[in-house]
Amino acid sequence: MAEQDRGTSFLDVAGLLRKSGEREECAQLVIVQGTQAGQCIDLGRPITRIGRRDENHLVLDSETVSRTHACVEREENQYRVVDLGARNGVYLNGRRIQRGRRCLLGHGDSLALGDVLLLFRYTDQRYRSAELPPIDFDRRQVDAEAAELLDRLLP
Repeated sequence: MAEQDRGTSFLDVAGLLRKSGEREECAQLVIVQGTQAGQCIDLGRPITRIGRRDENHLVLDSETVSRTHACVEREENQYRVVDLGARNGVYLNGRRIQRGRRCLLGHGDSLALGDVLLLFRYTDQRYRSAELPPIDFDRRQVDAEAAELLDRLLP
């Protein structure tokens, strides 16, 4: 973990995502940037509220985070983030989501709430295989098509 000037910490995100062989019954949010870097919360509840208020399940210590900023909804083995009308919005992988819209989360997604960055971790194989079907391809055909394309581009 590297310390920044303003007391903000950063975690090794790639290391968090590489953990393999572990099966989790529920997903987790890990704070990867902010004063609470390293803290994580299991998302085992049907709804996990996130914000500055003490009543939230994940309390974030930042003035850029609204009192009730967002929530993560769990339905079976799918998780969705919802912006609850936060002043600074919720950014999923760098893109702002609309207030009240439910956006599906996948392993490795980032959530920015104010100046706090969270990582969504869910390494359950059933979830990943349902969202990302295996890709099959014929390597000989791909090689032949690439060679043909190069011949046309580079006479």
